[in-house]
Amino acid sequence: MQLPRDYTVVEAGWTKIDTWMNEATKGNSEYKELLLCFAAAVLRGRNDLQKFLHLIGGGGSGKSTFTTLLTALVGESNTATMNLGELEDKHEIARIFGKRLVVLPDQDKAPKKMSNFKRLTGQDRLSGRRLFENGFEYVFGGLTVVTSNFPIFHTNLGSWLTRRVSMIPFDYQCPNHKKRDLMKEFEGELGAFTSYLLSIPETRIEAVLKGIGDRSLSTTVWESQIRSEGLAAWVNEWVIQDSTGSVPIGSNAGEWKVGEDYDATCSTLYGSYALYCQQTKRSAKSPQNFSCELLELTNRTLGWLTEKARVKISGKTVRVIKGLKLRERSDTQLTVEEILEGSMSGDNRSDNQGDNQGDNPKPSSNKGSELGDNLYSNFEVGGCSRLESISNRPVESTNINLSDNCDGAYKGRRQPPTTAPHNLTTVTLPDSVENKNTSNNSSQVVTPVTIPIQQKVSAVPEVVTFAVTSVVPSEINWKTYPYNSNDTYTLLNRANKVKERVLDCSTKNDLIKLLADNKASEPEINWLRENYLSISEKQQLTLIENSTQGNLFKGPEPTPRGEIVEYRLSEIIESIDHEMKRLGWSKEQGRQYLMERYNKKSRLHLTDEELLEFWDYLKNLDKKGDGRVDS
Repeated sequence: MQLPRDYTVVEAGWTKIDTWMNEATKGNSEYKELLLCFAAAVLRGRNDLQKFLHLIGGGGSGKSTFTTLLTALVGESNTATMNLGELEDKHEIARIFGKRLVVLPDQDKAPKKMSNFKRLTGQDRLSGRRLFENGFEYVFGGLTVVTSNFPIFHTNLGSWLTRRVSMIPFDYQCPNHKKRDLMKEFEGELGAFTSYLLSIPETRIEAVLKGIGDRSLSTTVWESQIRSEGLAAWVNEWVIQDSTGSVPIGSNAGEWKVGEDYDATCSTLYGSYALYCQQTKRSAKSPQNFSCELLELTNRTLGWLTEKARVKISGKTVRVIKGLKLRERSDTQLTVEEILEGSMSGDNRSDNQGDNQGDNPKPSSNKGSELGDNLYSNFEVGGCSRLESISNRPVESTNINLSDNCDGAYKGRRQPPTTAPHNLTTVTLPDSVENKNTSNNSSQVVTPVTIPIQQKVSAVPEVVTFAVTSVVPSEINWKTYPYNSNDTYTLLNRANKVKERVLDCSTKNDLIKLLADNKASEPEINWLRENYLSISEKQQLTLIENSTQGNLFKGPEPTPRGEIVEYRLSEIIESIDHEMKRLGWSKEQGRQYLMERYNKKSRLHLTDEELLEFWDYLKNLDKKGDGRVDS
């Protein structure tokens, strides 16, 4: 490949490009390294990696800037720009011959026919034809970049897509006063940037792009699949990995006509899936394709050890899938999405992968008939048949550590609040559980325990360990939650996610962005405020709604003595931040003082008087040593 510019290794540097990449990735070092290694692979023509880049984000987030930067690196003469649908045209395929980079910008959706895109990214031969010339075949020697505002690929395209895609979210929104012609600034740094990319070792490029040493599924890829395809969303919400589990496949889409009648302990997989699609307004797959695509998703994408098998139950041959189970209301296992979010936050991934993974047999091919997997009828009626157990196993109690910093494995899956008639009450777990599922049954039940529940907000003990089951209190009518589902578990899970996202916001602008990204809705936030948030959480939400991204380090204006001044809560918080910065206090020092003075761990728990008192205390301090003075 001939570069379209003079190249010399003696360059000043690529500081401006580096600064922009940090902004575009919001400081995510993994995303930045992936972009750099992909650019290095484009320069070297590493089509053998069989990877393509997919950038997802709204307008003005930097997607086009990165593709333009790649084009400037290799040259416009070495780049082809087109749409996914045009790849099926032989004349358009001929345009790609000899190029190093293919850019597919701002794609709205993936076409049904993707055979040439698959060949393009997989080192397979492409057939092209120039006008008035004979056709020819070739292997594309470059790499491909796709950009879109939303996820566009569906899981039914196959596991090849998951293996080949490197997906990065572009969420950065550049302020209007910072918008400028970046390529003019980058032009003088292209030589130094090229030199750096060529210095990256081949082994590092392969490790980053192919994920060597990290077999975990990308959070972005899985979120994309959940959003675009009902099968992945159903597996995420209603299915659990279980090495000893076994569930009939079924084929009756009308197995559960009324959502309130749904019982995971005696449902077939297809009946559960069809009900989920009905409740979420998605199109369900046909029974003929269901089991094959489910195995493809669980085995190849998620890495579960699942397989199709035939077993005899009460003298009847039943087609089942081993290695999973349907989620019951008492199950506390994390969803796949929550496991991936936990691993991105540094949680121990091995704790979230299910039980006894190594005990599963290797998946074997089943050459039996795929005529809807409807060899079993007892599971397709409204009643639940008591049949012989496929596998008996004890139910293990789950130990959960409850503390203030609950951002470990159970982040986002808090138990619903329970009201009590007195300050302290007890809840006794059921002393028995009916054993009626042929594949999800148990020979033992959790030993009953008594759990104290405190009604008022108070300091939580450092660690409390006990066995719990998921209980949805009758005091909250989850059917009124403004979300498109009739399933209580789905509504509870959605409410917890929205609650976490809302309380993670710092300012009103963050809240507006959350609504704009459709990660929450105003009716949901209002419902949470009225039905689900604690008093301190309501105060935190009010603080967020009243906060703006102003100058955090501007102190309050002096006022005449004796004059009554009204402060907004957000102004006090901003002023406290300013004083702590002036004194050189860390957040840990601030928390330590609050515990010593008020026995509270956060400013959000202080009363208005305590907050003002804390502010005055900081203002009267002189900067010395650790920022404290003798009282």
